Amino acid sequence: MAEACRLLKLRCKITSVDHDPEFGANVAKGYFKARQSMKNINFVFAPLVARSFGGTYLPSYHIGPEQAQSIGRADLVLIDGPPAYLGGREGILYQAMGFAAPGTIALLDDANRDEEKRIISKWQDALGDSIEVNLLTGFKKGVAAVIIIEI
Repeated sequence: MAEACRLLKLRCKITSVDHDPEFGANVAKGYFKARQSMKNINFVFAPLVARSFGGTYLPSYHIGPEQAQSIGRADLVLIDGPPAYLGGREGILYQAMGFAAPGTIALLDDANRDEEKRIISKWQDALGDSIEVNLLTGFKKGVAAVIIIEI
């Protein structure tokens, strides 16, 4: 995403949140080496915690107040973790809604997998008309675009 914004000369702010400090550091190092600039890119380490969403405990990122302030409001959210063996991605949309506004789009990677199909169904049941889910074509493993209608 950072490279696309750079090539298209778009003004953007990108925040990457990851629970694995080693993975996050490697991504940051790789981007810095390739582009020599990380302005407008914010790498946030946030360990996973269990948080209650609608009475169900789900993994979410432990984002402190200073980190939350650095993230700000999101226009686009890419949900690509946490992995299923750490509890999966269901809680991340609920958490992302705290950084969203009506019209924010959340993209769920790997939407053709059974686990992600189950998550989409749970989101639709829990959030109803507050979201609109569209399965995008042309992606081998699937991508779902979740449009946040209201918070």
